[in-house]
Amino acid sequence: MNLPKAPVSLIKTLALEAWLKDGNTGPLPKVYNLAVRGYRAESMGPTKENDFGYFDDAFFLVTPEWMLPANANTDPSRLGWNEGVGKPYGMLKPGVWWMYSGAHKGRKPALRQADDAEVAKQLGIPHEGKFHIRRMWGRDDPRNYDEWGHQQVNLHFGRGPITGTSSWLCLTVPEGSPWIQEAVNALKKYGQKLLPNILIEGPII
Repeated sequence: MNLPKAPVSLIKTLALEAWLKDGNTGPLPKVYNLAVRGYRAESMGPTKENDFGYFDDAFFLVTPEWMLPANANTDPSRLGWNEGVGKPYGMLKPGVWWMYSGAHKGRKPALRQADDAEVAKQLGIPHEGKFHIRRMWGRDDPRNYDEWGHQQVNLHFGRGPITGTSSWLCLTVPEGSPWIQEAVNALKKYGQKLLPNILIEGPII
């Protein structure tokens, strides 16, 4: 599957709009990710909407020197009851969500949500490191509800390349994608501890 495409100027404009809408001031950090949910909504999956279990979303990693796109997933692989946590599967809501380099289930590279408020304080992550998610019984199920918390919303490898997103509520890229390691390398190069993941709803082009 081809990588997502979009003009760098458009990505930067959309990222800045979302950054300011989230209540941030000043310029964007040197390194950030614009995550576009439903980038391929009309051309991939069984519906013309954002689908679950498909790599139909997109990441655009932006640095001062280059931009790196990736096929991505920003949704749970399925909806309904998750016996593993005793709640419905969760979906991250649009906004700016800060992650740091670490491991997911012992595997690196990965990017992680802060485990708790103390870790968030040490790293300088706002909102005590809590993320805003939507617990999903179904696409338009009236039982769906919002939740703020430390839900271990990490960014890691799924299977892929088209399905097999391997997510309860995490962000994922297909196995073998260089994107995560390049994000970690960029953070180190530009002296950033944290990667802001700026999630917006697509499509954008």
